[in-house]
Amino acid sequence: MIQEYDKELLLKIAYKLKLGQASPEEQDYFDRWYREHKDDILELPEGYVPHVEMIRDRMHEKIMHRITAEQFPKNKKNPKKWWSIAAAALLIMGLFFYFQNNGNVNDPKQVAVDTVILPGTQSATLTLSDGKKIKLSDLKTGQTVKADGVLITKAADGNLIYEVDHTFTGRMKLNTVATMNGETYTINLPDGTLVWLNAGSSLKYPVVFDKKERKVILTGEAYFEVASNKKVPFSVVSGKQTVEVLGTHFNINAYDNEKYIKTTLLEGRVKVKNDDAVSILNVGQQSRINKEKDGIDVLEVDLEEAVAWKEGYFRFNNESIESVMRKVARWYNIDVSFQGVISKEKFNGTVSRNKDIDQVLEILELTNAVHFKIKGRRVTVME
Repeated sequence: MIQEYDKELLLKIAYKLKLGQASPEEQDYFDRWYREHKDDILELPEGYVPHVEMIRDRMHEKIMHRITAEQFPKNKKNPKKWWSIAAAALLIMGLFFYFQNNGNVNDPKQVAVDTVILPGTQSATLTLSDGKKIKLSDLKTGQTVKADGVLITKAADGNLIYEVDHTFTGRMKLNTVATMNGETYTINLPDGTLVWLNAGSSLKYPVVFDKKERKVILTGEAYFEVASNKKVPFSVVSGKQTVEVLGTHFNINAYDNEKYIKTTLLEGRVKVKNDDAVSILNVGQQSRINKEKDGIDVLEVDLEEAVAWKEGYFRFNNESIESVMRKVARWYNIDVSFQGVISKEKFNGTVSRNKDIDQVLEILELTNAVHFKIKGRRVTVME
């Protein structure tokens, strides 16, 4: 006889599990529900069953997906609302990985490891216009730093808040916020624009924005929620690309070791420029600029994939192992080398960025296409 489970109780336990506050009895109740629950959407490979943490992550997503669908029906006419729903679901999505060609999954080999490598942290370095460097993770909540033309305060949520001295005349001076590999950070610019910096990225911006334009310079990857100001356009320069907006949400990936500069639009419209080429992006579109060629290509893309990093996930979509490991290397601050023949297979799936690196690599090994060895902060990819 199939046991009936309390849906509201399951939801409460899901949240407690996410916070690490569930009792052993609650965990057992949740696990029993999972084992008995029929799933006609996703068949979980047998190789995942021993990984209890993976199972719980998937259960969180399953419950929240149902609750969200009931309380917040999709409204594609409202992209902002639609994206908020998608982001909320993505935030608690469980671990799931599959091999593209045939979906076969093998029992993983133990990842050879001699060092525990933890996931990245919320931190960055702020370089003021006078050259002074401040490690933002060292600032205490409410602590204020005086700089040319502004007072910078660290808020309770970790963001930086600017109070601008509008009489300041040194508007050409720049501040820089930079994350190392293994770091990510969110900054609130002087105009109210929110910027999420991914690992190994930097953003240069004026101490005080000009009255005619708001211009910043990005290397690496960042997600922008631009404060609307129709009188003062906002622009982001990334290598040979310039993105112009009035107020919108978008993601730019412009790492030096990537072939393309990618700009993905989640809300509003943006103008992308590359030398003489110009393209206007609509919601759901991504521009790609080949660094070795002229022109701009525009594609319809998976928005969740483009900003998965911001929500705490790796999301791989038909990617080579080289592409996968570049993302892993930036987040875990590791060196990657390849031994033997490099796998030509493509990888798809979603993996939490909150796991230790050996857990992430074990999931990749389930494909049986690659294996790994960790020594110090170097990961060797083997066939």
